Amino acid sequence: MDTHYQGSDQSVSAHSNDSIPENSDEIKLLTEDTNVIQGCEHTANTDLKVKSTWFRLYILFLFSSLCFLQNLFVNTWGPMADSVEIALNRNDQGTTVAWLSNSAAIAYIPGVVIFYLIINHLGLRFGVVVATLLVCLCGILRCFIFSTSSIFGTSLLFFAQFLNGLAGPVVVSATTQLSANWFPSNERNIATAISGQSSNIGISISFILGPLLVPDVNTSSFISSSTKSVITNSILHLLYIEAVAAVLLFILIVLYFPSRPKSAPSVSATVDRLNFVSTIKSYSRNYPLILLSLCYAIPVGVNTGWYGFLYPNLRKLSVHVSQNYVGWLGFYMSTAGAFSAVFFSTIAGCFPRRKKLLVVTLFISASILLAFFSFICLDIIQIGDNIYKLLTITGITCGIFLSAVDPILKELIVEVGFPIAEFNSTLTASLIFDIIMILFFGIASLSFLGTTWINWFQLAVYIASAFMILLTPIKLHRLDRDTSY
Repeated sequence: MDTHYQGSDQSVSAHSNDSIPENSDEIKLLTEDTNVIQGCEHTANTDLKVKSTWFRLYILFLFSSLCFLQNLFVNTWGPMADSVEIALNRNDQGTTVAWLSNSAAIAYIPGVVIFYLIINHLGLRFGVVVATLLVCLCGILRCFIFSTSSIFGTSLLFFAQFLNGLAGPVVVSATTQLSANWFPSNERNIATAISGQSSNIGISISFILGPLLVPDVNTSSFISSSTKSVITNSILHLLYIEAVAAVLLFILIVLYFPSRPKSAPSVSATVDRLNFVSTIKSYSRNYPLILLSLCYAIPVGVNTGWYGFLYPNLRKLSVHVSQNYVGWLGFYMSTAGAFSAVFFSTIAGCFPRRKKLLVVTLFISASILLAFFSFICLDIIQIGDNIYKLLTITGITCGIFLSAVDPILKELIVEVGFPIAEFNSTLTASLIFDIIMILFFGIASLSFLGTTWINWFQLAVYIASAFMILLTPIKLHRLDRDTSY
């Protein structure tokens, strides 16, 4: 992957989009040595200018907006499933809506191959532009699903959602690459957390936006043509709003979204990353990296699936829990998790060599809360009339610790994998995560298994991950390079 910066031993591309105004203080590091890290040689015989610019915040805003919109589009249909089925003339007990959501996971796999080639050969800018274009096309195509026959409209909707799903690898995996290209070492954790958790905020907002603009209906009663017309028009208004937002974002990113600033924000940013063959060799020999990737992919994949089974799990309580309440509980958990991820990532940035301890602590804390939540689901813990308060507090606290692990583990993976390109390290872990999620949904769909096992399986995964990370020797190669000058 290209790592050319002005002021390093290699020059920046002359493309106008690959430069920014120089308006911040510089730190000049005089270096005259040769260093080798895991087969990656980097020689510096000139002044190495390391600086950060305020413009990195604008770039982070644009990328976070992409993450937000892509996940908002993924979860557009679930919160208003009944209304969507009426508008599309479907009556399949949620099957259509379920497959609309699953299309993102299916499209993710070919998206991995596509964006691996694009970002590694053409750079981060081109990858982000293409990903935004896919999201934009999805938003535009969805505006025409009611202007034709029901069958064609549904097919068009699936195609649009598939295009949006193709952009998933950029949204999930390019967070660490953007942080490495634009932010100094003490800010990389929080930058990764902000962009990554924008995805969670997008999902959270989808739980509010759809039901707010689209009227709810009772599918068991007769639906008149006028009611159907109102529902269809309401959905179209929502789709128009989302499409306009996607088009505006695409224009902004095309106008200005460089792959990197003129000068490197850190010493490690100037180091050439490994090519494809060297990446495969390095990854296969780096056992801590493999273990960390698994400890990221399996818990996060299972956790994503677990959120989808909140209602089936809580439906077994002796006290009635409404679907509306569970929807809001999911919103609170996801939102609290997003903010907690930024908070704990800030702590990780202040104590960069304590990330392993922090991750283990978060895993153990999440395990304790998951066990408590599972006892509630099984009615082992009974509070009577206070069940809603207990569920809300426990659920939100679970969300805080479950989501906080994500960005810190991503940064830990790229630290251990360096000088493998940040995007490639995260992409590999996220591909495993996507496969785990698909397998999880496949197994969970087997009705004879029930849903009780899901809570205990997730608990076991988190406990096992905590011990695996605790016993794994971890060396922070990228941080060592940054602090070696």
